[in-house]
Amino acid sequence: MSKIIVSRKNDERDMRAIADGYAGKIKHDLWLADGLQKDAIQNSWDVKRKDGEWECGFSLININGVSVLCIADQGTTGLDGKKFNDE
Repeated sequence: MSKIIVSRKNDERDMRAIADGYAGKIKHDLWLADGLQKDAIQNSWDVKRKDGEWECGFSLININGVSVLCIADQGTTGLDGKKFNDE
């Protein structure tokens, strides 16, 4: 019988470590916005289609009185992954 190993995970601690890494490298007050923008654009660029145009856009939309940042890309599979035709 094989031994089962359970790994405990602390999402809040992990997220804080990522945020601290960004804050340490991007040395201005808007480090979070800078890091988010860079990662969204980079993820889209990394998987842009070779045969088409590429686009990554940001918009601020209102949902039930709450401002929400929307990031969308076209000509890529960067932000939403590949589409599958079956399970």
